[in-house]
Amino acid sequence: MLNRIRTLKKTVPDLCYGISHNTINVVTISQPWASLLIQEEKSTVVRRWSTSYRGVLYIHTPERRLGNKEKKQYKEQLELLKNKDFKYGKIIAKAKLVNCILIDKTFLQQNKSKAIYKNLKEGYYLWCFEEVSQIEKPILASGNTSIWVYEFKNA
Repeated sequence: MLNRIRTLKKTVPDLCYGISHNTINVVTISQPWASLLIQEEKSTVVRRWSTSYRGVLYIHTPERRLGNKEKKQYKEQLELLKNKDFKYGKIIAKAKLVNCILIDKTFLQQNKSKAIYKNLKEGYYLWCFEEVSQIEKPILASGNTSIWVYEFKNA
């Protein structure tokens, strides 16, 4: 097991350990949103749930790909991407979760002129990320809901 962790430490610097030294905390974010975070075209993600967690999280992308209807719906966001070679079913990035803001009437009124917030819905949460960076070697993983823990397997 130690050999596997040493190898990963070289490819995933400054690991954020979860419950032990062979785990990391992860959140699943669909494409193209994960890639928009990595390419710094976006710094927030909308979620239906809140979290009190703050700190380093790794970003996982699910296997599910966008359908044609979704590609049309998110055309504007997809055009922002420089690299459209999406990774699926893998942990692809490291980020720092710095805030989680309730989207309420006040927030919507204060931000209604900002195009980035035009499709927000009251009652959802805006997760705010900083220091997002793509990891050198994506890690194959099955996702989960909420913030979940990835455990490195024995080598």
